[in-house]
Amino acid sequence: MHRRRWLLIGCLLVVTSCVSVADLPKPASVFGPIPANTRSLAIRVAPSKPEALKNAGGLTDPGPFLARYIKDAVALKQPVWEVRIFEGGAGQSSDSDLFASAEVLSIDGGSAGLRFWIGFSAGATESTAAVSLADKAGKELAQATITERTMCPLGACADSNEDNIQRNLKNLADEIASFISNPAAYKKEK
Repeated sequence: MHRRRWLLIGCLLVVTSCVSVADLPKPASVFGPIPANTRSLAIRVAPSKPEALKNAGGLTDPGPFLARYIKDAVALKQPVWEVRIFEGGAGQSSDSDLFASAEVLSIDGGSAGLRFWIGFSAGATESTAAVSLADKAGKELAQATITERTMCPLGACADSNEDNIQRNLKNLADEIASFISNPAAYKKEK
């Protein structure tokens, strides 16, 4: 009997991994619908300020990672859209139907030790990004601040801060992609 109990506990620890939860710290603003004939999206992720990163190991700028993750996530949600990363300055790409801009406001890698020994969301990784969406003419369609929190509910999480940050950024990108794809529906979900 004791052997089965330990086997069950061991299986739960292996099967149970980190969990991510998204939040809108303040309500999203939607100013207009996405144009019906949308076929392309340009994504620009602003460089992060050094003070935005805490417990982030060697990560100096999460922007390029986030931009690629957003591109991949939007392509899955809107397969008819041509999605590209806009490398230009603060301006907008005139040959895209939509223009999304994101800025990582903060990333806290949390504590790998607390995640491993305590769990129950201690040592969680948390990132926050400001996102805006504009049409081809530059009219802002929507804006939101999205927070993603990645935690280990049972402890025994052996992932490093860098691994947890990568997972957290992928989940944040998926939330941003959901917002970009349909801001009005995203606002109602949260």
